[in-house]
Amino acid sequence: MQTVLKVACFAMLVLQTFAKEEPCGRRPLTHLPLILGGENSVPGEWPWHAAIFLLKHEKSTQTYRCGGTLISSSFVLTAAHCTFISAIPLPPNLLSMKLGVTNLNIGGAEQKGYGVKLVVRHSKYNPWNHHYDVALLKTFNKVKFSDFIQPVCLPSKNRPFERGTVVGWGIGETNQMETILQKADLNFVEFSTCLKSDPVLFSVLLAADHSNYCAGNRNATNACYGDSGGGMFTNKDGTWYITGITSAGVRSTTSINKRCDPRQYVVFANVTDLSDWITSVRNMEQHNLLELEECGEDHHDPSVPESDKPIFQQYPWVTILEYNVTSFRNIETVCGGVLIHPRFVLTTGHCVCETCANFKLKAVRLGDFDLSKDFEIGPDGEKIAAESISVMKIIHHPQFGLSGYGHNIAIIKLSRPVSKRMSNVQPICLPKSRASRANHFIVGWKRAGEPKVLHRETVQLQDIKQCIKAYNAIKIVLTPEDNFVCVKNTGKASDCFSFKSGSALQYQATSLGVNRYYLKGMFALGLPRCGSTTNDIFVDTLYHSDWIKNTIAQEIRLF
Repeated sequence: MQTVLKVACFAMLVLQTFAKEEPCGRRPLTHLPLILGGENSVPGEWPWHAAIFLLKHEKSTQTYRCGGTLISSSFVLTAAHCTFISAIPLPPNLLSMKLGVTNLNIGGAEQKGYGVKLVVRHSKYNPWNHHYDVALLKTFNKVKFSDFIQPVCLPSKNRPFERGTVVGWGIGETNQMETILQKADLNFVEFSTCLKSDPVLFSVLLAADHSNYCAGNRNATNACYGDSGGGMFTNKDGTWYITGITSAGVRSTTSINKRCDPRQYVVFANVTDLSDWITSVRNMEQHNLLELEECGEDHHDPSVPESDKPIFQQYPWVTILEYNVTSFRNIETVCGGVLIHPRFVLTTGHCVCETCANFKLKAVRLGDFDLSKDFEIGPDGEKIAAESISVMKIIHHPQFGLSGYGHNIAIIKLSRPVSKRMSNVQPICLPKSRASRANHFIVGWKRAGEPKVLHRETVQLQDIKQCIKAYNAIKIVLTPEDNFVCVKNTGKASDCFSFKSGSALQYQATSLGVNRYYLKGMFALGLPRCGSTTNDIFVDTLYHSDWIKNTIAQEIRLF
């Protein structure tokens, strides 16, 4: 077996593993067979290496595209150029990946396939010189680790490495793609040495800011076409780290296809130098205060105005509270709530009175639209029913009732988590910081005027001092003022009736190319507004974020 290790002759790059929440860089299979006289890899030797495929012909066929490296249970790092075709970025649904693969032509129980949910390319990626040639692919489902599938570690900054191992299925000496995963050890090369070897080419490829580096032996052991996106790995005290991603090489002047020159150096994206970018992507991915994997997702294009989107099934976190009321036979729906976690609903404090003998919260109804119907008909003709889950516990803010209308917020703990099978139920995101947004709108059921159907209204945020002045005039004192949001409604005839308490004030933002909804607040009280412009008061959820996060964390430990 030849030791011509292959990497894309013209592009590949960086990677890094985020957190220390997951073990990394270890081979569970410690008793690997010895390899004599060749550079074939064996199953389990590189459990973090991924095969990335391009889907064609309505996903009926797929072709190998590039290598990649698993760095967490959700992300694979590859080269940015691997996510383009003819300078056109590939959408996530045209990419897929396999982990645990050693032989591309032979399947096995150790191999697992994953769809790609999101592609994040470095904003400075330059297709002309392959600077910042790095991208992160997020999997649709969390990766399940095994003896054959494990994440690699990211190196700490300024850690020196002198040598690394590159793996891939790239072109070998026969000018054909290898079917068995190959490996080769390469030496790191000084910037000046690499530049002197081919001044014309490497003056373009090498970045002056050291965001990439040069490696190779100039002895026919190298990376070549097909190895793009794969990693260079270094072992330190028994733990493996990724130091670079194969990015670009030198075309051969002697081979027929002129793809690669295995006696020349190869450029790799510098993982340690790009660690800040990797970290920033990770932090952006943790878009939700409660760090949920999925929340507030909107599948419309960002250019679509909110008013043009349907209301039915667009806001699957909006809930209605069901009460048993003395002298009423039927369940009453008086307040709304917002699903913020698979087992927790947020509402206003005055909606959940545990001491009221004749007004008892029984359950939370999720996934509803028209309260008068037993089910809705979905776009494919399927029946979509709401689900009621009984209440296990009600937790008021500790200062609720102590300061007038302040801290008017409560958490409802459901008797069980919502089912993941319900397509019409999903939590909304909670913001981690204050954002300046103009597209705020209320979603919920109204007190009158078609009270059975879910409504949506666009509103404008106002300075809280305007609300304080208006409500002081009717002897309502809003303190502390920081825990309120003041909203101006339109005063149109169609907006005459106010929303039920607990209705969601939300906004939309784009994070890593995904549109998401965030909960700004919940309707608490309002003035009569028919025929005039008035102001409504909402509980500010961000103001109470520490209490929300700590309370839910404590309750989860009690599960």
